[in-house]
Amino acid sequence: DKSIRIPSNGYLTAPDSYDFTFADQAFTIETWLYADALSGTQHIVDFRRTNVASGLRVYLDGTTVRVANGNTTLVSGGTLVPTNWHHIAVVRDSNQLMTLFIDGTSEGTQSNATQSFDPNSGSPRVRIGSYDNGGTNGVFNGKISNLRVLVGTALYTSNFTTPNPPLTNITNTKL
Repeated sequence: DKSIRIPSNGYLTAPDSYDFTFADQAFTIETWLYADALSGTQHIVDFRRTNVASGLRVYLDGTTVRVANGNTTLVSGGTLVPTNWHHIAVVRDSNQLMTLFIDGTSEGTQSNATQSFDPNSGSPRVRIGSYDNGGTNGVFNGKISNLRVLVGTALYTSNFTTPNPPLTNITNTKL
């Protein structure tokens, strides 16, 4: 088991980096997750800076996965089951079509997803298992494993067989 258990009221961060400036590029964000409980808002990954209204975030709203630019939901779907591993992938292709995949199946799309996900000031930062200000609200309750971020590559463009962990570095891997 190479997953990281997020400590109670804890999270992980990666340094600020322009590597996470998605601009109008294709990208893929994928991870395996295991929620101990599914209630309220739980963040999987958040690229916003503190208290800004823009920036990409992927989170759970109860059993539903949501992808948002700040507070604006772009695509959502699925019904996760607690205490089960699920593969989540958010992909924007070169035609600006954003798709949310859960366990290899498309659960929703957003056409014309042209958002740059610019955090307004400075370079984006990555917070894994919590939201932009790192408070105790919205902390993920469970395990997040094999989080991979690709900028410049839409890895999945249709339903797929979920990859077996561990996920490896491939072209355009930023995290």
